[in-house]
Amino acid sequence: MEMPVANPWGIVFLYCPKCEEERLAQIEAEKAREREARLIHAIPPHYRDADLRQFDPAVIAPVLKWSENPTGFLYVTGKVGVGKTHLACAVKKKLNADGRVSSLVFSADMFLSLYKSFNSRKNAEAEEDAVIGKYAPESGGDIAIFDDVGAQKVSDYTTDAWYKIIDRRYRNNCPTMFTTNLSPDELDRRLGDRIISRIISGVVFEFPGEDRRLQKAKNWVAETFD
Repeated sequence: MEMPVANPWGIVFLYCPKCEEERLAQIEAEKAREREARLIHAIPPHYRDADLRQFDPAVIAPVLKWSENPTGFLYVTGKVGVGKTHLACAVKKKLNADGRVSSLVFSADMFLSLYKSFNSRKNAEAEEDAVIGKYAPESGGDIAIFDDVGAQKVSDYTTDAWYKIIDRRYRNNCPTMFTTNLSPDELDRRLGDRIISRIISGVVFEFPGEDRRLQKAKNWVAETFD
């Protein structure tokens, strides 16, 4: 029901409590959508439920500490399927929630962009520099998470690209998290000592466990055909 609202100017306004309630509810719903959009920004749909609270805090203590105040390099290694990408996306969500600008970089996508620039007929070098600059700016400070380092086929080109990116980020003190299936020794053999020396200059964290996807598949088979 609309009610007149008194005011010192003698103008009568009609006030509807129900309409006001609906208006405020719409405002709150829009704010909630905006908060959710900020929270999952740049996180793929499959990983949007990722959350650091899903992990044992005692196990991922080095990652939790880094995510609170990203400084230097964080190297996360572990077997295929243990949850490294899930963890990386959870860290990204934490940074989003804290209002920190960061990039979540999937190595396969990054090298696809680099290959396209490399195969360009015009201004190939300039385009490659632009792609490199996107992931390793000349000025420091930006936070980045690189997922699946070293998964690419090894070549002089991939090694050189990784070196340019990692060395520039190292020189500019850019907070950087890396995830990989490779141990430091294995990554050393694939990409060379110049790269691994820089990557392990910070915190090295070995994510324990076995392939969760494989275990999930085994459990489904057991439950389905038992």
